[in-house]
Amino acid sequence: MNVPRSNLFQGSLLKWSLMAALLVASVLAPSAYAAPDPGVALSSPDTLAIAPVGTVVRSLLAANTLTAEPLRPSGVSARPVPPLKSSVAPASVPPLASRAAVAPADRNKSQTQCHGRRDQIFVAHEDDDLLFMNPDIHDTIRAGGCIQVVYLTAGERGEGVGYMSQRENGVRAAYALMAGATNTWVQSPLLLNKVQIAQYSLWKNPRVSLVFMRIKDPWLDKGWGDLTPLSRLEIQPDQMAQALGEYFETYTRASLVKTLSALILRFEPGKIRLMDDSVETPYNKLCWRCTGHDHPDHIASARLVRDAMAVTAGNYEAVSYVDYPNQERPLTLTLRQNSDKSRVFNLYAQYDYRYCSVPLNCREPMGPAALWAERMYYSSQSNTPVVSLFTDATGAGLFTRGEYSNAAVYWNDRKQTWTVLGGLVFTGIRPFLTPSGQLAVFARDGQGQLYFRRARTATPVNEAAWSSWYRLPVLLTTQPQVVTVGKQVRVVGMGADGYYYYLRSTDMQTWNKSRLPVLKTASQTFALLQHGTQLWMLAQTLKGEFWISAYHEKNGWGPWSVAAGPDSQGGLTALVTDRNTLLAYYRNRADGHLYLAQGRLEIDTHRPPLSWTSVTEQGPEFQADPAVLKTRAGSMVVATLSRTGKSIWTRIDDVPVRIRGPFASAPTLVETGDHIMLYARKGSDNRWIQQYAALHLDNDQWVESESIIAPPFYGGHTFDGSTDIPEQEQAQPQPPPSAQLPITRPMQPMLQPQQPQQPPLTEPAQSR
Repeated sequence: MNVPRSNLFQGSLLKWSLMAALLVASVLAPSAYAAPDPGVALSSPDTLAIAPVGTVVRSLLAANTLTAEPLRPSGVSARPVPPLKSSVAPASVPPLASRAAVAPADRNKSQTQCHGRRDQIFVAHEDDDLLFMNPDIHDTIRAGGCIQVVYLTAGERGEGVGYMSQRENGVRAAYALMAGATNTWVQSPLLLNKVQIAQYSLWKNPRVSLVFMRIKDPWLDKGWGDLTPLSRLEIQPDQMAQALGEYFETYTRASLVKTLSALILRFEPGKIRLMDDSVETPYNKLCWRCTGHDHPDHIASARLVRDAMAVTAGNYEAVSYVDYPNQERPLTLTLRQNSDKSRVFNLYAQYDYRYCSVPLNCREPMGPAALWAERMYYSSQSNTPVVSLFTDATGAGLFTRGEYSNAAVYWNDRKQTWTVLGGLVFTGIRPFLTPSGQLAVFARDGQGQLYFRRARTATPVNEAAWSSWYRLPVLLTTQPQVVTVGKQVRVVGMGADGYYYYLRSTDMQTWNKSRLPVLKTASQTFALLQHGTQLWMLAQTLKGEFWISAYHEKNGWGPWSVAAGPDSQGGLTALVTDRNTLLAYYRNRADGHLYLAQGRLEIDTHRPPLSWTSVTEQGPEFQADPAVLKTRAGSMVVATLSRTGKSIWTRIDDVPVRIRGPFASAPTLVETGDHIMLYARKGSDNRWIQQYAALHLDNDQWVESESIIAPPFYGGHTFDGSTDIPEQEQAQPQPPPSAQLPITRPMQPMLQPQQPQQPPLTEPAQSR
């Protein structure tokens, strides 16, 4: 419900007139919106930079631009803010082609302007993003990506508009510092779902925009152990919450979720970054500095965003962050990352009197804030599966992500030990065999950057037997699919720009990268299929249709052809059982059940590459993706996690067998020298006990083996310091349209971080 102040009617009319004048002024000053040149020192946030648009419109522009200073004692001048220094040179970021005074995050802006990175960030308060999600946000800005930060609450703690405004001034100054631009912003309010929302775009770099929903944020009673308006709204749908400040909006739970959904649709993100919704402690039982506890606004904001994502279609990936509890875990950031993160937060803290009552003497981050500044963790829903890989030399190996440490880990079944491979892994990892037959793994961080690490020996027994991490020249929003063809490793994944990419390498040092033909409404559900040296790509569109493309060594990937028939909705696992037979297991859109579509593949380019011969129902509703295994004896084994997680349903040559749980992850299947094994994460009352059930097949019945112990709680660290590998464009022709990515550079390690020079942290910090 939109109820503006009656005495602001004339002011609102003047504001819209000023905005119209601003658009005219933007045409007169085309250089005003150019991105800053790389390497230029960051200006002090206290510097007011008005674009040279002429004296006639300068006063009108000033009414719609905004700069702010922290509150200081009278007569005290501002302290200059030195520029951020990085041991890694920033990439060259060309200026925007658009001259409009709005962020290119607005819909219909091209991915090119965002350099393949479009991050939408949802947080509760004005410091949450700086403390818990950096350096990921800073890395996106540094790479020329588009970001939009949405602050759900006013964060005023019941102190009114004054404190709310100072906190907003603080985050604007912090983002201007990260962007290397003067702290001047353009206000361009949003009208979504019949409500008005405040939005500010950075004048010199409109790729950066901040959205303030300003829901009032006092404790409703004594403080910790009680509710806030946002948390009450989340658990009591009949309640309402009001916004503070210029726009007097009133939200119900349903209308707030609808508004968040509208923000997502308008921005069209590739990544949605949100807070941690996995904390199970009730709001009224939460306490400050208690182990595993978080702020109720953090949890409520994440749950509301999850609900909005559930009703909002799109090819985006959700990245969730551990908040207050990350201080309980080992350090993960390098000295350089900690220095940059602390410098940005210190600038914000100068505007927030609860952190720094005297800005000139601000030594933040201190206390808990200093601990948060040294760490960044991705949260987990305690449902991480394992991926299995069997070799004669190593036996059955299991690969997964440590849910507590975020590190990649490897289980050697013969040694019955875990090896910590490190990294700060956002999702599960993908093992594969190199052309020489050695173990290797792919992993992705929260940016979608793809890394790999390989074993130096045929039987790696500890971390020393593995190479360092290597960084591949691609950003992915999906797990990579990997096959080995002869002496080459072939990889397919969806890039951050929504296109499918194909990589191949012989020596693991040089990778050829090309883009598959464009598939309209492509989704993140696809399968890379192999039979001998022949490859196919089976993809599901957002409409639920199957499309297929065949790979030819001379001509590359062929055009997409629709394979009409099945109506699917994710949950795809497919394989080629012989030269002409394709089996595709998928989730049926109508009822969510497991279906099998069997088809015939054609190599002849004059015929349709795939025609379905039968579609049959195979099982009940399920989560995630089915596990499918064709044994050496020719049997087909299929396993799925039930919708409730209470059991795993399997089919062994069309004979259904139920395994009672509870289980927390989708199963994986592997054939060892002696058995067919099934692994799945156990369901447990303690979410941090990451144990995996192990079962083997005996006379068509599953028999429980000894469980896999939980991986270590340590070993996570950012990939900063990994080695860049050479990037080469695939030289073979591609069917139009295709992307040309002319990048070639020699392999060189990333520069080591420098020791930061920070003032001592001695004073206690505030709690929020």
